[in-house]
Amino acid sequence: MKLRSLFISILVLVALCGCDHHQDKWRAEYPAIVERWDAAYSGPDAKVAYDETLAYVEYLKTMQKEGVPFDVRRVLIWTYPRLGLLAEHLKKSEESKQFFAIAARYAKACYPNEPDSAWSEASFRSALDQMDTPDKVAWRKK
Repeated sequence: MKLRSLFISILVLVALCGCDHHQDKWRAEYPAIVERWDAAYSGPDAKVAYDETLAYVEYLKTMQKEGVPFDVRRVLIWTYPRLGLLAEHLKKSEESKQFFAIAARYAKACYPNEPDSAWSEASFRSALDQMDTPDKVAWRKK
């Protein structure tokens, strides 16, 4: 499992510790969901990565709706820009812009004291260029 997915899994598992029986489902399945997403996202097929990232976003939103004690927004801050890069790669420029805008809204809600420039599309792109390099994310090589 990649370092990024391991970190996310640990974060969620810590957040879910001590929760009631209803949360057992989430604790059991979340690591596999993250591993599946990470494998697709870091793989060579951008379409598969895009579809799996959309599915991951929906899974996170379901967690949020069901009241899992985990701040999903902080994961979505970085999942939506990744969708933006994927959409752009797949020639879906309008979707790409929308995903970066959604990420900025989540970021501003989570970190209201940060300047807007911290959450610009350019800032997200710069950070992802460092985090999701072509040697780690195969579809970015193409």
